[in-house]
Amino acid sequence: MPKGAYIHDRRPLVLVPEVAREWMIQDESGKEAEEIAADGAVSADHFIWHPVSHAVGNVKNQGAELLEPVIIEQKSA
Repeated sequence: MPKGAYIHDRRPLVLVPEVAREWMIQDESGKEAEEIAADGAVSADHFIWHPVSHAVGNVKNQGAELLEPVIIEQKSA
């Protein structure tokens, strides 16, 4: 898993289309949901990872600029 792939316990779950349909209709136990998530999730290496602005963390902020990569300045020692 690439660095930063584990964001938090409420991170989005991206499923392949066939599994997404199964996810929507499943009414079984939480165990089935766990299996669907484990077997049908799109792996983190299918995404392009880059740092974004801290503005992303505020739900009031909207706009495509939130997706733009930012340069992280190194702090000098």
